[in-house]
Amino acid sequence: MSEVSEINLNLVTAISSSEQEEKVAALLFSQGCNIIYRALNLQLLSKFLPTSQLNLSIIYSKDFCDANELNIIISKYKQHKFIVLDEKNEQAQLMIALSQINRPPLIHSLERIENLTTVIGSPGAPGISTIANQIAAQISATVICANHHNLRPIAKSKVLNIQAPELNKHLSTLTAGAVVIDAGAVVLLTQTLADRRMNAHWLSESVACASKLIYVINANENGISYLAQFLNDFQKVIDPPPIIYLLNKQRFDRIGRVIQGKFLELVSSWPNIQIPYDHSIQLLAGAAVSKYSFSRNTAFSKQIVKIGKQLL
Repeated sequence: MSEVSEINLNLVTAISSSEQEEKVAALLFSQGCNIIYRALNLQLLSKFLPTSQLNLSIIYSKDFCDANELNIIISKYKQHKFIVLDEKNEQAQLMIALSQINRPPLIHSLERIENLTTVIGSPGAPGISTIANQIAAQISATVICANHHNLRPIAKSKVLNIQAPELNKHLSTLTAGAVVIDAGAVVLLTQTLADRRMNAHWLSESVACASKLIYVINANENGISYLAQFLNDFQKVIDPPPIIYLLNKQRFDRIGRVIQGKFLELVSSWPNIQIPYDHSIQLLAGAAVSKYSFSRNTAFSKQIVKIGKQLL
């Protein structure tokens, strides 16, 4: 069963095109939703709204009526949720909008913590947890990770392994010192923030509380593809924290230079750092090491230090 069908929705359609209305109705029914009224025009909608005692979700098309007339209706009936159909991505955006009903805006629901950095990254990109560990060691931070994640590399820094619903409670106890959250993988952040499952709850609170984000991708074509999708979607997030894009395990052969070029082209207007591949550091990732293990005079360690300076 979908997340949308679990919400008590009183759906009304206000769509001028019968063909478009049929498509929307079929989508809603497939998700277990019911339409309680179909307004064929503005006059019928205006007559129906005063008679309803319910909080309604009204799905309307941009060409349903004159924009000024519709704005008058929206202003008059502020207790109802009006959802405009996105012509380019109708089904996906409609499901996101419906799943967010009766939920607070996730980006603004929690107070940001000044010294909290959340590390996220692309799916299948090794290094998210390792980078989180090494940044934490560099800035003497506490690491917070979720116990629903897979096994992660051992860290010398203090690590809190907690249940996803307990994140906000733990954050309220950390009144001093830096914190790094290992939040895991994500591509489309807006869809994840609209999700109600455990992984999404963990990620949404991790992002909402952070004063800074780090997005890690692996230096290969998959990483570049995921990055392009993330960047396009991230522009839709309302008032997000500042973000740093990190290209991990960068190599300097022909293919590596191509990947580097694509990375820089995508993140040209964003803060970004490239972490070179270092075999010895990968071996250290699985061991309990001191914070000074990463301060060796290597290109890798210098980039970790550079990240740390941006976070302090």
